[in-house]
Amino acid sequence: MKQITLFSLLWSLTVCSLAFISCGSSKADELSFLKEYDRQYPSEMHLWDKQPLADRLKQLVGDDAEWASLPSLRGTEMPVAVNGEVVVIAACEQHNCNRSNLIIVVDLAANSVAVGIRKEGAVTVYNESDTVPDALQEWLAQDNNVE
Repeated sequence: MKQITLFSLLWSLTVCSLAFISCGSSKADELSFLKEYDRQYPSEMHLWDKQPLADRLKQLVGDDAEWASLPSLRGTEMPVAVNGEVVVIAACEQHNCNRSNLIIVVDLAANSVAVGIRKEGAVTVYNESDTVPDALQEWLAQDNNVE
């Protein structure tokens, strides 16, 4: 029995090595590429279409109408901000930033994504985790009803 277990383990390690993937941590590391975009604008880097981020965002938001409305909230973008293991992507509707905007917070250490969407002052939050990231809490606390 030990020989079979050892053989299975060695086979798994060989397959992972040959495929150039990290079998044990690929899911946890799948968004680490975002660190490369620090201080760059999301659209310039085609970040909205990068996988697996795009699929995770679409799955998280879920509602097709909500997902379809996101491009209108990306008219004015802020540069990507990387602070340790937290990546923040923020944008807003052109000429209406105070009332319609969005934030995406990616916690690389926890491998979780959170999205905050504000449309004409109404806020919706989507979160893969039970923990609300600090950057999202700060965004939620902003008074965006300034005309």
